[in-house]
Amino acid sequence: MLKTNFINNHTTSSLSALDLEMIRHVPPGGNWKNIPESVPSNRLKQIRISFKEGKGSRSTYYGRLDSKKISYTISTYFNRPGNGCFIHPTQNRLISHREAARLQSFPDNFEFLGSKTSMYKQIGNSVPVLLARAVASKFPKTTFFDLFCGAGGLSSGFTMAGHKSLGGIDIDSKSIETFRHNHENSKSLILCDDIVSDKTQEKIVTGIKKILGKRELGLLVGGPPCQGFSTAGNRRSSKDPRNALPLTFLDVVSKLKPKNFVMEEVTGLLNMEGGIVLEKILEKASVLGYTCTHFILHAEDYGVPQKRRRLFIFGNRSGKKINSPTPLFGDDVTGLKKFVNVKEAISDLSSISPTNEITSLKYSHSKNVSPYQKWVNGKIDFKKFLNLQK
Repeated sequence: MLKTNFINNHTTSSLSALDLEMIRHVPPGGNWKNIPESVPSNRLKQIRISFKEGKGSRSTYYGRLDSKKISYTISTYFNRPGNGCFIHPTQNRLISHREAARLQSFPDNFEFLGSKTSMYKQIGNSVPVLLARAVASKFPKTTFFDLFCGAGGLSSGFTMAGHKSLGGIDIDSKSIETFRHNHENSKSLILCDDIVSDKTQEKIVTGIKKILGKRELGLLVGGPPCQGFSTAGNRRSSKDPRNALPLTFLDVVSKLKPKNFVMEEVTGLLNMEGGIVLEKILEKASVLGYTCTHFILHAEDYGVPQKRRRLFIFGNRSGKKINSPTPLFGDDVTGLKKFVNVKEAISDLSSISPTNEITSLKYSHSKNVSPYQKWVNGKIDFKKFLNLQK
């Protein structure tokens, strides 16, 4: 891993005077309920009305992180204080791109490219690297290709576990730019294209066969975009065209015939239309000759300092059922290594203001650097981090 005294992407969203006034009232672990009604905000009025009508607690809205706990889910909206728990635990600002990346378990040498807006999407949509590493550990070391690769969180975890990346594909050009920049060993086949197209699928198949020759692809991995399955909002119908993307994933499986595949999705897929969508996916995989297992994984169980739930579907062509990875971290009663909290994840990063536009800053070099911070900065490997975490 790369060791560095500087930190990239440590920039945060600018805030209005009203936003700053609101977040100053929120203590660590607090939320919108701590903001006085005297503060003039239409957004807060809407939240209070919704709360009184019994439409949910909105407990993360205008939330400030608690240093002693793990983070709530990092979404693509961590540039807005009113859409989640994204206020820095001790500073009156939102978390930076790098802090969000830390909470997604990206090593510090992983640099995000593109505009600020693009980086919010790249980071929020990523599979946490350490969650991907845990998933990858269930398969023998082999070659893999990443569909819907985004910035490359899933690929980074699989590479970290010893698998060899053959590349990836995504329709978003900025994500592909970041993927290419951070995956030096994956330049053989990196595509920015629409995977729904038959022509694009043929490019993937032809490119991988050219690389492997007569050898089989070991793993096809990917997380089809999840907006249509999200538990947030009301767009959860099978008529949503995005809900066909997992079947598109399986179209590529049918053409490449990898030994195994891994599909990552949001948990909303489980119950969508009474489970019919999931049944269609599993049925199609079975017809293609794959034995499947599926389960929900908790990211914090594998070293990620964040509450994040994701559905994984494992497919194996030899008829073997592959079990879920064993948790490595837990609370005080589990006997496992304790969860990594927010302080252990980001406390060594320099203080910045909402108007800070500097993209490269030195570490603050805190005397109490945590094992997690040593790992993300490349000073120790994952095994040493696991051993040092108490």
